[in-house]
Formats: sequence, structure tokens, C-alpha cells
Amino acid sequence: MADVEAVNPETNLHLRGRRIFTSVIEELMSTQGMSNAENALLIGNSAGGLATILNCDRFHSFLPGACRVKCISDSGFFIRAEHLRGAHDNAIANFRKVVLFHELAQFLPESCTQRLAPELCFFPENVVNDIRTPLFLLNSDFDKYQIFNYVAPNSPNEVGWKNCTTEFSKLSSCTENQQHIIMDFQTTFLETLEKLDDNPSRGLFITSCYAHDFIYYPSNWQRIPTLQNKTIQQVLGDWYFERSSVRLIDTQNLHPINCPI
Repeated sequence: MADVEAVNPETNLHLRGRRIFTSVIEELMSTQGMSNAENALLIGNSAGGLATILNCDRFHSFLPGACRVKCISDSGFFIRAEHLRGAHDNAIANFRKVVLFHELAQFLPESCTQRLAPELCFFPENVVNDIRTPLFLLNSDFDKYQIFNYVAPNSPNEVGWKNCTTEFSKLSSCTENQQHIIMDFQTTFLETLEKLDDNPSRGLFITSCYAHDFIYYPSNWQRIPTLQNKTIQQVLGDWYFERSSVRLIDTQNLHPINCPI
């Protein structure tokens, strides 16, 4: 996302991800035939899933002649969790640091920065509605990374949060209060999704796996539980080739489920 001209003289650190993205796309178009593509798909997971959301329309702009350009964000729907205990300040503080360090404010969607602070425009919930290119959101409403890193009990006397939320097998060791917070995360996540507009080109596959990142490794594809008897392969194919609209959300599991991925 970044394009900072200055280079840190001590570390030689370059913050030029935006230029790298452009160069990669231009290379693929000039030497690999992507300029003649009829179908194109941008996909990323975790931080790459967030970057996919933020770069989706830009990716489409490189391929004006393609008939089908779409984006898939895998585990990139990071939520602000404004009313969730312990999550609001943690997530915003982290995103604010990223936006400031990489000087991203000028590259975030103006439709968002005109009404909200730049760090809030790093949250997908505030920019997804403005994305014109068809977008698919693949995520867990018990996102392990977000729960582990951005949620914690407010009480300073509470201990064991980082330990009990590390893996699914350890969740049973969480205190009753901690387990309630984990359940609250699911509620908050689904409420955040509900605030998005009902865009017919947007696909959803929201599982309740206690996991983060689903399709980075091919072996994981077979282990993601079906929703309405459809595998993730079927769902993504139906959405991408417009065989049917896809908005599948696991509303049956009110607790995290174990998905060995």
C-alpha cells in the first residue's frame, strides 16, 4: 500500500509496497500475457486479504478489457469491534500505527477518509461498501488471530488469556468470563457484517472454525466444513462464474468448532 520516497538511512528500509504491486502487475501483463486475460482474480490471506480489499478496484483498473475481474479476501475482514470488551482500543491503536508508519492516508479510499479518520478507513467494514469490483469475503466469525491479538479481558487481574486462546484444544481452559468474550466476538463480527449493504456481486462464506487463513495451503480446501452442503470449492466457483449468488454464514454453531487446517 505504501509509496514513501524517503529511505531510512539506518536500516535501509524501503516502504514502497504500492510500487511493488504495480510493477508485479505490469510484469505479468507485459511478459505473461495477462494483458489479454478474459478472467482475472486477485486473492490474499490475512494481511494480504486486507490488502486485497484495499487494492481490489486498483487491480481491476489494470485490466479494463477483461470480462471477469474479481477479488477474494481470505481472513482479511478485520473488525473494529467498537463495543466488544477489550477489542476496540487494541485494534484501532494497531491500525493507527500501520497507517502512520507507512504514510497510507493518501492511498486509502477518499470515500472513507472524507468522513472518517485514516486509521478507521483501514478497517474493511468502512470501505467494503465502496468497492465496485466483485468481492468475496471468506472468514471465520471466531477468527483466531483477531481473538488472540485484539481481544482481551479488561480486568488487570484476569490471567491466562493468551494461553487459553492459542489453539482450539486450549479453549476449554479459558475462564467463564473469557469464554463469554469469545462468544461476544462472534456476535460482534456478525453484527458488523450485517451493516454492509446487500451488494449482489459480493460473496460470503463465514464459517465458525477457530482458525485464521483457509486457502493458503491446497490441503486445507478439503478440511473446511461445508455450509448448506456446499464446499468452499463449489461456493467460490459458483460465485466467480456467476452460477448463483453466494451468501453463506454459519448460524448453527454458537461456539468455535475445530477445523484441522
